Amino acid sequence: MIFRSLLVPSVCLSALMLEAGAAHGQITAAPRTTRMWGFNNYGQGTIPQGLGAVSAIDCGGDFTIALTAEGSVRAWGRNDYGPLTVPPGLPPVRSVSAGFAHCVIATLSGQVVCWGYNNSGQCNVPTGLPSIVAVEAGVEFSMAVSMSGSVHYWGLAAGSGALVPPAGLPAVTQISASQASSDLHALALTTTGTVVSWGSNTSGQRNIPSLPTVVAVAAGQQFSAALTASGQVVCWGSNGSGQCSVPVGLGPVTSISAGQFHMVAVLSSGTVRCWGANSSQESTVPSALGFARIAAAGGSRSAVIFDAAALNARSNAYFDRLSDAAFDAAQGDTILVDPAAIDSETVDYVGKALDIRSAVGITRLAGSTTLFSNGARLTAAESVSLNGNLSVPANSTATIFGGTGVQFGGNA
Repeated sequence: MIFRSLLVPSVCLSALMLEAGAAHGQITAAPRTTRMWGFNNYGQGTIPQGLGAVSAIDCGGDFTIALTAEGSVRAWGRNDYGPLTVPPGLPPVRSVSAGFAHCVIATLSGQVVCWGYNNSGQCNVPTGLPSIVAVEAGVEFSMAVSMSGSVHYWGLAAGSGALVPPAGLPAVTQISASQASSDLHALALTTTGTVVSWGSNTSGQRNIPSLPTVVAVAAGQQFSAALTASGQVVCWGSNGSGQCSVPVGLGPVTSISAGQFHMVAVLSSGTVRCWGANSSQESTVPSALGFARIAAAGGSRSAVIFDAAALNARSNAYFDRLSDAAFDAAQGDTILVDPAAIDSETVDYVGKALDIRSAVGITRLAGSTTLFSNGARLTAAESVSLNGNLSVPANSTATIFGGTGVQFGGNA
């Protein structure tokens, strides 16, 4: 039984998808690696040698799947039914998800590929899908989110414990589905920052409380969690292991994920907090972690993606998902920006060496007063959406590189 939060990389949607479970950006001079702890009976928690920089990770039944910074896929753990047998020759990938014993990935071009266990047709990708930006693998089903925010489902038939999305579902930016043999439920984050749910409600896991704007959701076994725009975590549903007892004074959080009966959270300080069940040490955070960015959980396992090299807060200032805030480093500082995690900042980069890189996905700089100046670069392998008021001061140089397109929604 696996439970985890899946970030949906939403390209060209009107609302920003924030880094919450599996973002695909990386920052200069701080390569990302991963660390896992908890249940490890088949080596699913043992990071393979030579894995390299990681941009996303997901926990399957008894295996783990990861997306490398180069866009390739690695899997390890138990290989019954072939979930570790990654098809050769895959094109660059943007999104990965691990089910009970099958994998679903979305390529940069928007195509879906599945492999592994196929007893209920969970690997029979429907024909005629629109361009897909994210995928979610269940026990015996698969889901995908299109560029426009529509949700598509295949596998386990309706009426058999399936999580077929309801009719009239609004456009979404993230989905998270609990995964077990029964009592399944799903959460979806809409483009307006609200939460919708469907499936089982045996423990009130679908009784969504009154919430401010939400930026991420996570579904566990009979419980749910949401991350608000202000960095607060709210949980509801079953609390038998304390999984809904959010620690007092947790502090601003930037990433969440739900395991079977526990939660993993990454704070804006880069530290990691876990709460809930701990039977396999899944809530015992290892020491000496780097600056954590992304949380992941599945069953009784936990994982984080973190910066392999800590950044000096003075000479290499890191700017990460501040909301309606100002950031100004000293003259000549290098500002390293995580492209998938910026929303509504007022930022002045005058006199700064700025290098924004996006391997895949969306970069949305909303409300920026000055974006590029004095040799700053914006590099995007796929697409970039800039929705603020953008300006390049006189006598300065700005270079913008776009792979499949650069879109300006503000005043450039």
